[in-house]
Amino acid sequence: GHLRGKPFSGDLVYQNFSDPTLKLNLKAEVDVAHVLGLFSVKDLKSGSGQAKVRFAFAGNLRTLKANPGSATLSASGEAHLQGVNLRFRQHPVGFTGLQGNFLFRKKDVVISDFSGKMGDSDFLVNGYLKNVLAWLFLKNQPLGIEADVTSRFLNLDQMLAASGPATVGARKAQPGKGYALNMPARLAIDL
Repeated sequence: GHLRGKPFSGDLVYQNFSDPTLKLNLKAEVDVAHVLGLFSVKDLKSGSGQAKVRFAFAGNLRTLKANPGSATLSASGEAHLQGVNLRFRQHPVGFTGLQGNFLFRKKDVVISDFSGKMGDSDFLVNGYLKNVLAWLFLKNQPLGIEADVTSRFLNLDQMLAASGPATVGARKAQPGKGYALNMPARLAIDL
């Protein structure tokens, strides 16, 4: 079919309701703003840009819960971002000009040439997200990040202000005061 003039296709097989096995294949070119309108993400205020996605998953859901790294689970595919902009509800500084490639390999994601800006700061990331399936779908699972990050300019005032609260009581946080680097629990980072 078509979604806002962009092609998509897919199939889903759900077998055995008492011990479910899932097979999913998805291929789509999507407008990020339209997808966020259909499937809201609580932390995202808005988004725009284009994404091309091809994703396949096959496996038993009980096995996914018990052992997300099981060899019997299969996940593969890729996502390509082009000109994506994201605004988060709790962060005053948005991400702009996001582009790059993400390759799904079993439970991990390879990040290739992911670049963009956060306020005045620019970045380029190449690396891996480890244990993605478990982190996305199960509670209390760690996410590993192994990446090389390069930048020509970092505005630490903006970055640290964005990590802290946007407001303190009724007052706005002031640059240079009240900075915090808030990191999700169960995140293992190797940069």
